[in-house]
Amino acid sequence: MGGKVPNPKQAWLKQLRADYLARMGSIKGALDQAAKDFGGNEVISGPWRDKETPEIVGRKGRVNRLADAVLEAIDAEIRATPEEVTEGEAQMYRRLRSGRLG
Repeated sequence: MGGKVPNPKQAWLKQLRADYLARMGSIKGALDQAAKDFGGNEVISGPWRDKETPEIVGRKGRVNRLADAVLEAIDAEIRATPEEVTEGEAQMYRRLRSGRLG
């Protein structure tokens, strides 16, 4: 009794990070085609395009920054979470995750 066990929250956070990384490319690339279409003269042209191009490019940059910020937040939480906890703490976390507590 009183020994430490692997922290299930730490394992969950690491899995969350892996899942997020697998999707991060599609998140960051979500506005690539629109930015390309607005940036070239082939698909969209004229004064409307000239007015909207900075908006699309700006949104693309914002999406990329937010995607990076999410990864940074996950990494910060991983660093702040102990690798090992008591068995009681691990059980409490598992109950919280399963919805049996709180």
